[in-house]
Amino acid sequence: MVMMSEGNRLNDVVHRELDRDFCRENVTFGKDKKLLVGSVIGRRLFSVPDLGDTGAGNTGFGTVSDISIGHMALYGKYTLSCVEESAGSGRFIVTTPEGVRLPDATVGEAFVSPHINFTINDGDPDFVVGDSFTIEVAPGDGLTYQIDFTATDGRQIAYGFPIRDYDATEFNVNGVVIKKDAIIDFSALIWPEGTTAEQKEMAMGVLTSRGFVNKVGL
Repeated sequence: MVMMSEGNRLNDVVHRELDRDFCRENVTFGKDKKLLVGSVIGRRLFSVPDLGDTGAGNTGFGTVSDISIGHMALYGKYTLSCVEESAGSGRFIVTTPEGVRLPDATVGEAFVSPHINFTINDGDPDFVVGDSFTIEVAPGDGLTYQIDFTATDGRQIAYGFPIRDYDATEFNVNGVVIKKDAIIDFSALIWPEGTTAEQKEMAMGVLTSRGFVNKVGL
């Protein structure tokens, strides 16, 4: 007897949507692979530089690298300003494009936040009070892909999932995703091969912040 395995249907994933016109969004899936209904997706909504821009007149020769964005990232310039100097180290104030102060960053330590992530690297000579950097976050092309936890441009941030299967193996494909405010079965979501438990937990936390509720336990 031949056994056939059937993939997800939308009602295997979604228990209830608040309002289809509100919960869904038309997107373009970038040429990459076939996405199945329930596949967790990310969108290339941001463009970030490899290195931060050095302030005019900086004394310190260090750099800002390893830049990526979080799920609360804003378009515009994030500003890093040295307020405490120390041999081989230092402390920088970090402010958003809207002027909101984030936790301070320490030279040589990875800075991680829901807004932006980076590392300030020490140089010779050391940083002095008044040295600064800016990191400009610009819009990306908006294309949608299966979530990619190694990306830095928004594709690593859980955005939602497609309402049906879409085959984007040969070219970009227009489609529809559910992006927020729905009761779903988190266990029915489809993840990239090799996704860790920690990555799933982080992504499901983002989905929860977008109004997704796990129907299990309701």
